[in-house]
Amino acid sequence: MTRSTVNRLQKIDIRQHKNLGDGAMAMHITINGITRIVQVITTPCNYGGFRHWFACPYCHRKCCIIYNANSGLACRLCYRLCYPIENETKPDRAVTQAWKIRRKLGWNYGGIGDRGEKPKNMQQRTFERLAQRERDYSQVFYNSVGLWIGKRFL
Repeated sequence: MTRSTVNRLQKIDIRQHKNLGDGAMAMHITINGITRIVQVITTPCNYGGFRHWFACPYCHRKCCIIYNANSGLACRLCYRLCYPIENETKPDRAVTQAWKIRRKLGWNYGGIGDRGEKPKNMQQRTFERLAQRERDYSQVFYNSVGLWIGKRFL
């Protein structure tokens, strides 16, 4: 079962509002002609200064981002939203990780045996470690494809 992701709703990030000052208590947010008031919490930072947070209108939890849906503004947990990666299957995640390593190594996104050379200025041990991880992730994906084909055609 996949849950809705944070990408599907409009988000309001308090970090985008730099001019709040240190005494902000509430923020007026107008969306589609409807103005809502959201409480702002200020906490001190360890080395001076302060940080602003929204207080979720439902659970009153501190959060940087609140989301807008038909029922109003709320945090990610109140709307039961997840990040896109949380909906990925193990093979999908393996492909994502393999592509990330391929991008770091400067390789193209080809298939089996389509490996490139060691990038200039990369340590040999680092290259070998990343190349092995890429092979492991690719193998997870290819094994799952083999199982899927076996279930479909046998």
